Amino acid sequence: MALTEAILALVSGLGGAGIGAGGAIWVQRAKRRDDAAAASLATERAEAAAVAAAARAERQAAQAADLAERQAALLADQAERQAVLVAERSERLAAVAVKKAEDAAALEVLATARSALRAWSTNAERVLAALRSGSDVGAYEYSTQAIAEMKELTAALFRIPPRAYLDADQGEQADTRPFISSIEEVALAVTLMVSSTTPVTDTEITLLLRRVHATRDHVSRYFLRAVEKVTRAPVPDVYYGSMPPHRRTTGD
Repeated sequence: MALTEAILALVSGLGGAGIGAGGAIWVQRAKRRDDAAAASLATERAEAAAVAAAARAERQAAQAADLAERQAALLADQAERQAVLVAERSERLAAVAVKKAEDAAALEVLATARSALRAWSTNAERVLAALRSGSDVGAYEYSTQAIAEMKELTAALFRIPPRAYLDADQGEQADTRPFISSIEEVALAVTLMVSSTTPVTDTEITLLLRRVHATRDHVSRYFLRAVEKVTRAPVPDVYYGSMPPHRRTTGD
């Protein structure tokens, strides 16, 4: 009986030890599976996080590139508009400079013409006054001087630029050739009178002097109007004597 119990106890002990050992092995295997599953899940999460980070970085890079492209396009547009403004301003300044140079040249020609006209008129007045007073006229000297004055005046009239021409449609004389003809005609009349060997009456001298003044004033008014057209500003009347034309006496 005792032997039987001892055998049963031995068998039971061996069985319990076997069962305990098997359970431990199962627990270890289960733990390894759990650890492997946890590691796999961690790996998956890490990979997902890496993919998300990469996608986020890609989006941020694309946004940064798009922003940089828009900024570059904006800067390029601003630079282009600035270049256009600078070019337009340069063109305007160049046009203003050209106009100033043209205006200065036109005014210089007109000043030369007015000066030559005054010289011719003064010389004619002088020689006619000498003729009236019976003084030595110096017909040859007058003729020589008058020819030189007419050359200068004619050259100046032909040099007046078209921009200074008056508007014929407005009833203004645009062509300067009639002025040259009228001045030459009066200058010839003065030359013939001072060179004449026959006596000349005071009335004839007065009438010719009036022609000199009328021709001078007519051409002078043209010059003043031409100056106004160039400068686009009114020019005060300039008289060649102590009185305006409408107040001159017959003796002038």
